[in-house]
Amino acid sequence: MSGRDLHEQVFDRQTRIWGGDAQQALEGSNVCLINASAAGTEALKSLILPGLGKFTVVDDAVVTKTDLGKNFFLELSDLGKPRAEAVAKHLQVHGVFLKQENAIGIKKDPLELLKTNPDFFKQFHLIIVSGCPNQVAVEFSKFCAATNTALVVVRAYSQVGEIQLYSKEHVIFDSHSEIPVKEYRAHNPWKELEDYCATVLPENVPLEEHGRIPWLAVLVNASKKWAAIKGRRIVQEDEVKEFKEMLNQWQFSAFDEGMKKRFPDGVPASSGGEDDPMSKIPAPPFENYAEAAKNWSCLSLEPKSPEVEQILKEMEQKENGTHPSGPLVLDSSIESKFWVMVAGLRLFIKEAGGVYPVCPRLPDMEPSSSAMFTSLQKCYSERAKVDAAQLEDCTVRELKRLSTVHSVTGDADKVKIQREEYVNFAAHSLQLGCLHSPPLLDLSANAAVKPSPSAVKIGQAIEEVDPSAIAYFNQYMTGHNLAFLPLLAAADDFYEKYGRFPGQKCIKSSDSDSSSASTSSSSSSSTSSKSHSLSSSPDIPRVCAPLSKSELEADVELFRENVRAVCAAHSISPSLAAGEVTHEFVRLGGGEMHSVAAVMGGLAAQESFKLLTHSFTPLHNTMVFHGFTCASEKGLF
Repeated sequence: MSGRDLHEQVFDRQTRIWGGDAQQALEGSNVCLINASAAGTEALKSLILPGLGKFTVVDDAVVTKTDLGKNFFLELSDLGKPRAEAVAKHLQVHGVFLKQENAIGIKKDPLELLKTNPDFFKQFHLIIVSGCPNQVAVEFSKFCAATNTALVVVRAYSQVGEIQLYSKEHVIFDSHSEIPVKEYRAHNPWKELEDYCATVLPENVPLEEHGRIPWLAVLVNASKKWAAIKGRRIVQEDEVKEFKEMLNQWQFSAFDEGMKKRFPDGVPASSGGEDDPMSKIPAPPFENYAEAAKNWSCLSLEPKSPEVEQILKEMEQKENGTHPSGPLVLDSSIESKFWVMVAGLRLFIKEAGGVYPVCPRLPDMEPSSSAMFTSLQKCYSERAKVDAAQLEDCTVRELKRLSTVHSVTGDADKVKIQREEYVNFAAHSLQLGCLHSPPLLDLSANAAVKPSPSAVKIGQAIEEVDPSAIAYFNQYMTGHNLAFLPLLAAADDFYEKYGRFPGQKCIKSSDSDSSSASTSSSSSSSTSSKSHSLSSSPDIPRVCAPLSKSELEADVELFRENVRAVCAAHSISPSLAAGEVTHEFVRLGGGEMHSVAAVMGGLAAQESFKLLTHSFTPLHNTMVFHGFTCASEKGLF
């Protein structure tokens, strides 16, 4: 078996789901994982299995016994070794075609590396920050904003999981979304389509086939009849009922005319026997006419895709330099290629009289005749080739023009677009997308912007729940998971101040069995602020070394101070700090449970795939998961 055949067999099923272009993009991607937490490792694993091309793990920690209890991709022999190298080694074997030199582990402090050598991170298409305090993610988000690098932040904090996505500008070439009104040009058919549809008019097909004419051909022919009545093929919204009545009457009148031609001496009485000629002729109403009536909007002038209409408007902003993400830059980036092709699409629509490139693939049109459907499909696939060539011509002309626009910078020669890319862009021209992420959510007490609109949304979620009972963490949290965000922010502030998360004992990173005597009360006397370095990131305490009751209560009071500070800084109701909510959050201890980490890692990988392939629409932009209720809530912050 050749290598190519093996590749096709390994990735056949997934390629059928997301397409060959997305698969190729994934295999050409380079991802960096910051901090080899259990959630981050699970995310990377779920990208490697479907074919990720290259990855690097940056982590300055060594493997501890605590790691062995929560990270599936570590083993006893890794104890005391650099965690980044150990994780990279074990993950590499799960990539069928992943070369060893493309699975890299680097034992360095990520933030120190970002500070001293930011160019190192420019090689990556995506950065995943996992299991870190939010302040670390914020630092990386600043780099990603400056370089337009995609960022995924994932963490598993006991039973709570959080994912945040950031991309200054994320373009989508195929959202795979359902298009309300596809571009079939039933109201404006080209000559070959109209000629074919004329061959399947009811008077030109046998009576037995009236109910098997593809509904789209019925619609094209009906639009011609409609034009004879109204003087136009367009159906307006207030005319829908009239159009459907015309369509319904047509199927009966056409059938009656066919019966007269078949039986000029009169329709014979039905005998009910096997030789009865009437038993082989289906009578109306027919399903294909009902489908044509249901799809009347193909004859309307309503916007085919509001999202694409918005993108076309944004192209004007890109061109004149007023777009929020900045003016158009002509270079080799995928964003530049996207906007140049959007400019070409805009010109295509203008020159084609307001229509988009046709859909090359038709949906199933049962119970249509196979022969009729195949011929109709050929009409569309052949026209799609013509439209793709026209789109290419429009794009080439627009690129030449854009290179002379004052506000557009860069070099037009660096924009390289292949023929197949034009074909795919034309095919999915109604499924384009573009997302602009706001700055990464920062609810820390020392955040630069406060109170923010994001905090207002979260505050409203908190007001809807009763935080006074411990049941808040199961029964009442359903649908209100966003209330966990200020708690997580307070936990991060706690870590900044005391070098550990609330409810944890300070365990030395070199030995997870070491039971440091540093407790909550002793930590409370510390006022020195910790740096963002991950080297001091504490191990998660094991069940064999819990906090005493007095230590737990002391941590609860300290944590409540942080919660109140976060709430005050962002104008969030301080009720979140009251009752048993904070007590239970401290009791959970911030441990990274592998079950929750696996869930969050899988979700992070799914969203990472969308960002890497520019296919499907990714999360926009925050999701919180609660393991006790198996419920999630997402929001745009």
